[in-house]
Amino acid sequence: MTYAANGGPTRTVPTPSGQKHEGHFQSIKNHRTMHWEARAEQLLIQHSEAFELVAAYQCQPHRLDLNVASPTNENIPNDVPTTRGWKHEHFVYYPDMLQTLADGRKLVIEAKQNYQDAVGDLDYLRKILAVESFYKSAGYQFSVLTAEEDLSQPILSQNVRNVVLDRHTKLSTHELLAISLHLDSRAGSSTYGALVDELCLLNSLSSLANRAKLHAAIVQRVIGVNMRQRIGSTSPIWTVPISTKVQQSSSPSSVEVIE
Repeated sequence: MTYAANGGPTRTVPTPSGQKHEGHFQSIKNHRTMHWEARAEQLLIQHSEAFELVAAYQCQPHRLDLNVASPTNENIPNDVPTTRGWKHEHFVYYPDMLQTLADGRKLVIEAKQNYQDAVGDLDYLRKILAVESFYKSAGYQFSVLTAEEDLSQPILSQNVRNVVLDRHTKLSTHELLAISLHLDSRAGSSTYGALVDELCLLNSLSSLANRAKLHAAIVQRVIGVNMRQRIGSTSPIWTVPISTKVQQSSSPSSVEVIE
């Protein structure tokens, strides 16, 4: 694997600017701008920003060079080397994202528009299976997520949008302390509505303003919530344990780093 020294993206496309991006996203969780090239990648970035189980994430974090051997058949191109009934091919793969999860696991993700897009090309599918095998042997988890089937479920999508839109909302030290004390006095868990009320008593702002503050606290991994259930007054809220607030690590010393 070859990592970019700046944390990615690794893949560059010949353009006047030297790199192709369809859009960008200012990440609070990563303290940097994240770039995306397709709608599925944009949704994946938003979900990664909102989920407290994701401690950090990188877009196109590295380049993977693989040599794959497979049984020969009668349709082998002349330029593909063969040995004793096997053909050997080299390919380069750029994962769309690397997530560092709260428990320290590393998850490599390929983002596609839909599953037909993911499995419709047999050559691409064979490449993905080879990539999955490599990552598993290297201690990573690998997953293919799609915009249509995985990242666009109505309740989940609405929660993610609401939380992400409020990610820049400021939280004062007093507000963060009030959230912490409120949860500590209730064994680490409370409800969304109770925390909104607590902040309203503290800062005399509206419920709408304080809901935005709670959304920012979710992105900052101060508190957690179930993003797959509609967020409302009775939604359980919990403290994110300090031990799971891992920082995004630099690229491993065993891989090449490109400037």
